[in-house]
Amino acid sequence: MSLTLNGGGIMRSQRVTVKDIAKYVGVSPTTVSNVLNKRGGRVSDEISKKVNEAVGVLGYKKNYSAVSLKSNRSNLIGVIIPQMEPNKSIMLDNPFYAEFIGELEYKLREAGYHIILSGVFKDDADISYLEVGILTASSYWCL
Repeated sequence: MSLTLNGGGIMRSQRVTVKDIAKYVGVSPTTVSNVLNKRGGRVSDEISKKVNEAVGVLGYKKNYSAVSLKSNRSNLIGVIIPQMEPNKSIMLDNPFYAEFIGELEYKLREAGYHIILSGVFKDDADISYLEVGILTASSYWCL
């Protein structure tokens, strides 16, 4: 949510941004970015504490889409599970796939990645959406 300072009060209307935190604390967006990205050696402990407090007060949440655009990295891993029959949720009903996906997601999250899961029927004539995703994403891995 974006904040608007109105007579000393704060009105939230959109997502809180790094610029909002910078304005709230009275520092530059670069300083806020340094704190949020753990480059604290460039920022005093007092300012770091104020920025982190503002993050909590204002409800800042990292915008992973913006981070992906800026860094040209998505940290997404696509997982394609074969389906034996169309319109069945067999990939999650199968204990092997359920355990595999659960463990994979846990390990990937520890490493800062997320998964995109898709089931594909073996005779599926239109899997072009997968090909487009793989070919156009600059940092997208598929298992």
